[in-house]
Amino acid sequence: MQPQAQQSQPNPQQVFEEAYRLLRQGDAYEAAKRAGKLRAHFPEDVPVLTLHGIVLARLGIHPQALSDLIKAAQLTEHALANEEGENPNRPRIVNQLVQLSVQICYSSMKIGEYKAAEEAIELALKWDPDRGDAVAAKAELLALQGNTDEGLKLIEQGQKDVLESFPLVVSKARIVLGQDNSDPKSIESVIKELETESQVSGLGGYELGEILRLLGTANDRIERVDDAFNAFRRAAKLRRGAYDPRAYTMMTTKVIHDWTGEAMGKMIKPEESGEKIVLLLGAPMSGVNQLAEMLGQFDDVRVVGPLETLSTVCMHNLGARQGVLRPVPFEPSKLRGGQIKEAQVAYTNHINAMAGGVTRAIDTHSLNIPLAGAAAAFLPGVHIVMCRRDPMESTLACYCDAMVGNHPFAGDLVNAAGFVADCNRMMDHWATILGDESIGANIIEVQYADLESDPKKTASKVAREIGLDARATSVKSVPSFERGPGSNPKAYEQHTRVIEGFFDHAGV
Repeated sequence: MQPQAQQSQPNPQQVFEEAYRLLRQGDAYEAAKRAGKLRAHFPEDVPVLTLHGIVLARLGIHPQALSDLIKAAQLTEHALANEEGENPNRPRIVNQLVQLSVQICYSSMKIGEYKAAEEAIELALKWDPDRGDAVAAKAELLALQGNTDEGLKLIEQGQKDVLESFPLVVSKARIVLGQDNSDPKSIESVIKELETESQVSGLGGYELGEILRLLGTANDRIERVDDAFNAFRRAAKLRRGAYDPRAYTMMTTKVIHDWTGEAMGKMIKPEESGEKIVLLLGAPMSGVNQLAEMLGQFDDVRVVGPLETLSTVCMHNLGARQGVLRPVPFEPSKLRGGQIKEAQVAYTNHINAMAGGVTRAIDTHSLNIPLAGAAAAFLPGVHIVMCRRDPMESTLACYCDAMVGNHPFAGDLVNAAGFVADCNRMMDHWATILGDESIGANIIEVQYADLESDPKKTASKVAREIGLDARATSVKSVPSFERGPGSNPKAYEQHTRVIEGFFDHAGV
């Protein structure tokens, strides 16, 4: 019998096609793995830059996404300007440039760079004034700048001109639902258009999920609770990725069992302080993103974003084994002083390269909670800010929200509740032990209710507690807070009976 032939590795074209397929299905996390490999090998290839930029934007990493998107757009525009003779590929290249410009517009809007957004969308419309996605993006930009009526008129004209309907309907819904005083009749109209669009065959998982969440939000806004929850439930089922709730709960229990105050008190600490680092932790939708956005407005601080650095250091230097969503280190009693020192050097070197000479660098990765003990071990004096929110609110909010990143637990309401409960169990544990003098972390707890009711005051209080010279006036813009089912869980009680008493049972 001949030995079985080894499976051949996919070639770059196959990896590219697989990444785009995953992106269309809504699995940006897995698409990012493939796009990142392609980007490393083909840093000047326009289709690869485009793919990588779009994937990063889908994950909410807009500054890095813009770097690739702008470079790809410049190369594409240069190619169009320097064509010689007839080019049968010109329509495809123009389409690529418009797609890039639209995404540059959206990513620029996300980080408040409105002038760059205007330039990008005007470029898109110059090349193709009849592109529905470009018209829709311009309408959203107008609304964001306070010209809501003008934006809606632009969409209305696009619909009369029978431009591509999907982007126009999505943008109209975002604009209408983004207003605090939307007329119920306008919302009713949006619901009808969204329902029609949701029945179009051939929609990818990402597009359908976007339509359904907007449909859920619209119904929630006019208190059609059943219709809203059904739309959110359909959207949640489109989430990609595998998740084992039992394994995550067992991992949580083992982290709590292994990383005790006694075990950590015996560990050899590095001499250098870790007080430059701030970890923002919290269960999903508990205010971490809003707090990070406001802290980033203070002087001498930089939000370095949701980095994988802490996980990578734990894996390479502290023997972290595969957890459930990320590698997690166990048995701290077996770690040696050399490992702890190497972990500190590896982590701080990477953070310093990104943050420069600021006083505080803030890491906001949503899956850092199981790694907080390890961070406190090799970063003595690290600031750990824990955002707390009612667990039922947090569960409903993460189940109904799109949530960028890797959140497979949010595809099922019970799994979402279990994940929130485990997050809170771990934070309860860390709050109990990491502030002890023998460990030395600076533990700060923030209530979501305080953050929402008085965001500037709460953010400035946290800023002072992490060592910044802060005043409430330093916060120039306040981010929006969740307004969906998570903000009104009582209205959804009939749909959450399956998790009634769950948090009491979990000890939260």
